[in-house]
Amino acid sequence: MERQATLLENRRTMTQKSILAALAVASTVVVSSPALAVYWVRMGVASTGEVVAVDRDSIGWYEGNLYFTYSIGSEVIDAIAYCRQNQWYAEGYGTYSPQSEATQNMLNYVCNY
Repeated sequence: MERQATLLENRRTMTQKSILAALAVASTVVVSSPALAVYWVRMGVASTGEVVAVDRDSIGWYEGNLYFTYSIGSEVIDAIAYCRQNQWYAEGYGTYSPQSEATQNMLNYVCNY
């Protein structure tokens, strides 16, 4: 009986320590991770009839490429802008040229950000 009580107490202490350790790790991750803000800017309506928007906070240069995230309808797509060619590469889809005022606005916005 006494042994079981000791084992339970040890388990409770270990559980408490595990919880505290997990909280410490979680708080470190939260503190050290950058905020992932999303600020959608509406560009207009695509030729498909879907709303096009750009995540302003996603626009940035990395290794010589201009990356951004956009949405068309309910789909969110990571992309690379090719400003000089007036095109963009949509990850998983291919390279596109604007087919509507909205997608032209999207490229203009990203390339001039």
